[in-house]
Amino acid sequence: MRITRVVLDTSSLEEAAAYYSGVLELPVDRTDRIVSIRLGDGLLEFVEGEKGAAGAHHLAFLVAADAFDDATRWLRQRVPLLSLDGTDEFEGSAAWNSQSVYFDGPDGSILELIARRELASQPRAARAFSAADILGVSEVGVAVAGLPVVAGRLADAGVPPFRDTSETFAPTGGADGMLILVAPGRAWFPTTDRVAAERPITVYATGGMVGRHSLGEHAELVIEA
Repeated sequence: MRITRVVLDTSSLEEAAAYYSGVLELPVDRTDRIVSIRLGDGLLEFVEGEKGAAGAHHLAFLVAADAFDDATRWLRQRVPLLSLDGTDEFEGSAAWNSQSVYFDGPDGSILELIARRELASQPRAARAFSAADILGVSEVGVAVAGLPVVAGRLADAGVPPFRDTSETFAPTGGADGMLILVAPGRAWFPTTDRVAAERPITVYATGGMVGRHSLGEHAELVIEA
């Protein structure tokens, strides 16, 4: 599954625009109703949401495996990295075969740069890492009530469980793009207090059964041809 576009809510369009343009230096377009951010071949679109909405969004942005160290140095110059037990660079399990760093985003979100070794790296010019080297949206976190049922429906639609699933955590999709389905109230790694809650979110992707697939009352996955 390849994620092409994500539409999600924010309590402040101004804060979202300022963060993604000023801190991460990504291309941002702004209107009165929407903030659009281009990340490689993916698109984030923020719409005005409820002020003080419960819960935090989680998004992971893909970087090439051979650019991870450069990407981490670039990110350290812009934001503090989140740490756990004295570590702020995280090696995924053998099943995930990945490296990640996490950082605070606007509106209390938990953002991540992730490198997946099983994906082929693209040739990159011999220059310093920049926002232009972010390849796209790799993961979208979605809080889902009745998680096992929703995960089963997605599997029937051609979006299977990934790895390391449980009753409260069910990644679906593949290394080229996935939804991180979690039970409401579960904390987003590596924090203990930034929890997931059901909030409006629509994920557009390719791969799987074409159509609209409900992820609960407020969220859906739209698979396009």
